[in-house]
Amino acid sequence: MAMTPEKIQLIRETQYEPFRAQMDHLEEIISSDHDNWWFRTMLFLGRLQRAAVTTPEQFPEGMLQFVEQMVQQVQSRLADEVGAEGDPVVRAHEVVLDISDRMPSVETREHEAVTVMTKPLEELVAEHPQLEFSTWEKNGQTRRALTIFDTKGAGHCFPLPDEDTLFHKGGFPRVLLKLMVGADPALIDAELPPNDFDIIALKTTKNIEEKAAVLSVDPDGIEYVSQLQFDRLFLERDIDLNMAVVGTDAFYFSEQALAAAKSGKIRVMSAHRGIYGTEFFYYDGQPLLKNRGLMRLLKTVADGKATHFDFTPLNEQISFGIYWLVLFRKYLSKDDGAAHLDRLYFLAQKTQQLPEGAQNIIEVIDVIHAKYSFFDFNQGALDEVGVTRWLGKKLIRQVDMTYRHMNTIPNEMTMDRSEGDTIPYTVSLDGYVPDPERVAWIQSQLSPLLARCRRRTRAYKEVASESFEDTDD
Repeated sequence: MAMTPEKIQLIRETQYEPFRAQMDHLEEIISSDHDNWWFRTMLFLGRLQRAAVTTPEQFPEGMLQFVEQMVQQVQSRLADEVGAEGDPVVRAHEVVLDISDRMPSVETREHEAVTVMTKPLEELVAEHPQLEFSTWEKNGQTRRALTIFDTKGAGHCFPLPDEDTLFHKGGFPRVLLKLMVGADPALIDAELPPNDFDIIALKTTKNIEEKAAVLSVDPDGIEYVSQLQFDRLFLERDIDLNMAVVGTDAFYFSEQALAAAKSGKIRVMSAHRGIYGTEFFYYDGQPLLKNRGLMRLLKTVADGKATHFDFTPLNEQISFGIYWLVLFRKYLSKDDGAAHLDRLYFLAQKTQQLPEGAQNIIEVIDVIHAKYSFFDFNQGALDEVGVTRWLGKKLIRQVDMTYRHMNTIPNEMTMDRSEGDTIPYTVSLDGYVPDPERVAWIQSQLSPLLARCRRRTRAYKEVASESFEDTDD
């Protein structure tokens, strides 16, 4: 029997909110000057531990057990850094990942079997005339690369890592998958030229950021892992089409990735990815996509990199929310960004994701940014401090999720149920009719729209700053 809203609220207020208040303090520390991270975090943990001993009545029992279990080992790991040599930001990055690895597992679903297959790059090049080995030069270093030719004959160079602890993920392996299965050339051309490069790196690799830079990978394009167990790694991809990586001289992939490349149908993977979270949650016993998972599906189809996916009426009640802005920022840098936005709007109509009253994609972005005015379109790629701060906040979310899972804290979300609301339907661009005039109009509106968003963000920051100054007095 489902709990009443009143019962859910009582549980959250008594068993979760005291814990959440402590996590808010940690977020404030991570958002502060990185020079004070160590001291302030150790001070916070010490005070929390003492309070749990001296005034346990102010905390729920589940929180006391969690603090006893987790705080001591976190303190021990942080204590190892006192007086340690090396860049403090790099060390902080390593500590965040180490603590994440020590968190208890919150897996709630059984996962499908994954068969890892390998193909030497030499064989791929011999079998496909669209591939040839080439040379890549960056930062005074030269290395082997793979050039992929699109249907117009233009070559696109992909640098290969020079050690077996770094692997390309994303667009590079997707192209190889599609070539192997003889996919529609349009699905291949949609991947070219690459927007950027992303890699998976064994976190014990020395000078990862320097080696990534040679591959033209930004700090925020590095995914750190504790071990290279490919079957598990593939289960942790966002979608099945991404269950593949490229190494120094071999291509690693799964049957699921091959099937997705051949059919054009994609799906979100369900494994919990540690600090990177999961794209699913449960409601009334039903697994549902979070809005970030929906973004993965919508973007991949809107970009022409896949043809369709399944969705359910129940999942329509999960709002796309701030991810409208995330995608808008991505498409601003594309020459054909207006066309991508037009297709995205069509897919959003099919999945009931349009905000009420919005009649076109420009109105959608305006309405959503008015709600999330803090979203800053001027923010560039994250530097090392920014990436560490981003990971630190993800660690807090991992801790939060672990606590809620261990203490069976119910979600306060309420959704309307109806007969057949879990029966999937297909979402694709079937029926979409490109209209050059409509796309040209969208293109003409992008600069004015961006200017409005920037004004809103400036106003938001001014108000936030004034409020802080008033409080400080």
